[in-house]
Amino acid sequence: MNGKEKAFLDTNVVIYLYSEDETQKQQIAEEIVDDYDCCISTQVLNEYCSACITKFHTPLDDVRASVEEMLSEFPNVNIEPAQIRNALDLRVKYDYNYWDCLMLSAALKAGCNYIFTEDMQDGQIIENRLTIKNIFNTSGAI
Repeated sequence: MNGKEKAFLDTNVVIYLYSEDETQKQQIAEEIVDDYDCCISTQVLNEYCSACITKFHTPLDDVRASVEEMLSEFPNVNIEPAQIRNALDLRVKYDYNYWDCLMLSAALKAGCNYIFTEDMQDGQIIENRLTIKNIFNTSGAI
């Protein structure tokens, strides 16, 4: 254990880690990775691959290399039936879209203190233990 707080990275944060166009957001994402004990999920990896291939037209060798790097750097939460069931419960309770709830469920499974994103309500606390942090908000506070 490295003494750092645990954080889950939303797909958009991972995309910015590898961005060549969004240097300011890339720097913020890199600071998060340096300052926190970060993890991802199989969902994040799949969404990342899909975005790289279909939206950014990234060469497959580059996508594969970045995925391998993430797999070696970040613990990976496998999405299992329990996370799917929990995501459905979170959907009812917090009214986020299902895919965001699945990430929240994975972050809770991993015991994370934070989920870093740019999509969900900054500062909201999920299940009394997971805080949503929009790291790209205008105040610049992380």
